Amino acid sequence: MRLPPIFLFAAATLLPLALLWLEVFVVGPFGLLALIVLTLVAGLVDHLSPQMTPPNHPTAQDRAPKLTAAHILQWVLGIGHLGLILALPFMVAQAGASAGLFVLAFASFAGQITHPNAHELIHQAPRSSRRLGHSLYASLGLGHHASAHLLIHHPYVATEKDPNSAELGVGFWTYLPRAWWASFHGALRRETARHGGMTWRHPYLWHMAIAALFTIYAYAAAGLWGLMAYLIVATLFHIQVMLSDYIQHYGLRRRIGADGRPQPQSARDSWNAPRPYSHKMLLAAPLHSDHHLNPSRSYVELTYAADHPRLPYSLPVMAALATLPPLWRRVMDPRVTKWAARK
Repeated sequence: MRLPPIFLFAAATLLPLALLWLEVFVVGPFGLLALIVLTLVAGLVDHLSPQMTPPNHPTAQDRAPKLTAAHILQWVLGIGHLGLILALPFMVAQAGASAGLFVLAFASFAGQITHPNAHELIHQAPRSSRRLGHSLYASLGLGHHASAHLLIHHPYVATEKDPNSAELGVGFWTYLPRAWWASFHGALRRETARHGGMTWRHPYLWHMAIAALFTIYAYAAAGLWGLMAYLIVATLFHIQVMLSDYIQHYGLRRRIGADGRPQPQSARDSWNAPRPYSHKMLLAAPLHSDHHLNPSRSYVELTYAADHPRLPYSLPVMAALATLPPLWRRVMDPRVTKWAARK
């Protein structure tokens, strides 16, 4: 009997969320278990599992129920994330030595599950979904990423105009501050132009208000320790979000045509990592080529083809490699060069 895809997405994402909430209510080994599931278990299952076969698009008859279930899962994950931020200061104040593991596990959950969830939400048509996506990013001080992703990254991916498309040979730690600032400043300029100035509808005001409220709350609830825990989770979240773009576009560039404009986007502009467990845990974020070609397509509908650029390992493993630039370049630079020669 083959399980419905949405069941597998729910199992892979809700298990670490449930373990984190168990740690909140019953202080014990659950934070450590959540961290193990998000890292070692995900990597091991991906390594031992057979390669994914391209998923089929749902028929018109079963598309609506699947999309409804997928949407419900996203709201459960989003509300669960916001609740964990509220619980974080109390965990730091009460959990003692295990608080550090909870902080690391929550940061890993935020980077690996909340980020792809928020990313999906900001692409959806309903305003409530887009607002939730913006709020999830803003809850950890990265609200501008929602604006930059839509206004800069998608239109200009794999060109020099997109700061989040890393050039060949640029290490992650060099890329990180440059891409973060260029995204923040570039999206601010575009949003300000769109809204005719810093009006009350400007999303940056909403982003900063949410981040300020959670920061003040963390300090009010548990003092400096609560504030420190929140800032650690936020910092690790920022790093993981930036790692995601770095990995999925490293070294890929659209060719410039005779008119001086880049060629239209294609599946060749994004790296993919179709591994079975991380595909579900990351809400199909590893199928990145199809997402860029069909940004409004739900994660349960994304697919891939054999001629899409493919990473040698799963996204979590590639993220670990990217933090070690010499090792990353040894693994990736030959693949980028080889791929570019195929165009």
